[in-house]
Amino acid sequence: MARHELMQSFFMKDIFSGVLIFLICGCAPPTADMLRKNPAGVYSFTVNDDYHAVYRKALDHAKNCYEGAVYGNTIRIRGEADPANGKARISIAHTRVLDVETLFAIDIARLESNTSEVKVYYALKRLKPVAPLVEDWIKKDSHECQRSRVVLECVCFLYK
Repeated sequence: MARHELMQSFFMKDIFSGVLIFLICGCAPPTADMLRKNPAGVYSFTVNDDYHAVYRKALDHAKNCYEGAVYGNTIRIRGEADPANGKARISIAHTRVLDVETLFAIDIARLESNTSEVKVYYALKRLKPVAPLVEDWIKKDSHECQRSRVVLECVCFLYK
């Protein structure tokens, strides 16, 4: 095989490998709104607590578990409350130099005076095991982060 053909063969393998990894790993959307429109899945539950207390717990736990650097990538947590409408939103995004991938979006809504509905949207099917941890954070005041952090580290490592 000539040197040119050999180099072309390696180049084609690299392209094929890159496309295959992209298809296997999937791609998370850049914004929380895009994630909400087309999630890999949604985990929902209700809580016997005011929406703002639920929002604070979820936001604090998300920041404690995820915010910061993971394998040279940054996990960014954003939260916003809308007291007039009794709603709040949290997003957990993986940021790199040239792009942002929103891995989770959490919506909290007041149903009644002391009842709230929580929806956890996740971008990739492999993140499904992490979604129930949000319920544990809120209902049991759990500080479980290790299992969820491992999943995020895997995702960040694959995307790196």
